[in-house]
Amino acid sequence: MCSRVLSTAKVINAAFRQVSRDTTGLNAVTNQHLRNRGPYALQLRACSQSLVKQDAAQVKTGQTIQEEEEELDKLYKYVEVEVRGHDPAVLRSYKWYAMEAAKMLNITVSNTWEPKKVHHRLTLLKAPFGKKKHMVQYEARTYFQVIQLKHLTGSTADTYLEYVQRNLPEGVAMKVTKTSLERLPDYIKPPTQAESSERTSTEASTTRV
Repeated sequence: MCSRVLSTAKVINAAFRQVSRDTTGLNAVTNQHLRNRGPYALQLRACSQSLVKQDAAQVKTGQTIQEEEEELDKLYKYVEVEVRGHDPAVLRSYKWYAMEAAKMLNITVSNTWEPKKVHHRLTLLKAPFGKKKHMVQYEARTYFQVIQLKHLTGSTADTYLEYVQRNLPEGVAMKVTKTSLERLPDYIKPPTQAESSERTSTEASTTRV
């Protein structure tokens, strides 16, 4: 009787142990499943995506800053502003206005002049049904005014020209000629001391001959 009781107790204990193991395994699986699909997983994914976006934005901003640092402002030795029209009084008043705007922006005006006017004549029939004896001549006169600006940067030149062109009178045309300063290309290098000494020696020998 005692042996039967002990055997049944051992069987019951083994069964309890197996059940406890199975329940712990199921709890671990369910916990992992909830971690992968629960609200915590969504928060982790959102945080990781935001961090990736921030890193990409920082990389882009760094690249743009480097590009802006590499792009240098242009330098212009001369900027010639030529205006042309059919009314000399309008051109003179506009020239005064452009010079005053240059003074306000601290731009040096090196020279101003008025080129010779250009005549354009057309001889046509007085009437479409008339004869060649009755002719009439039309004349168009074009006047010019030129302002030469000196030593400007690219930003200053763009600002001045935009301000002046927006207030351009009707019937007046403008022509802008820019003379910029550029660096020497990389393939052009200054001569070394050895090359300069050789040149001086060859020049001295040629002068002696």
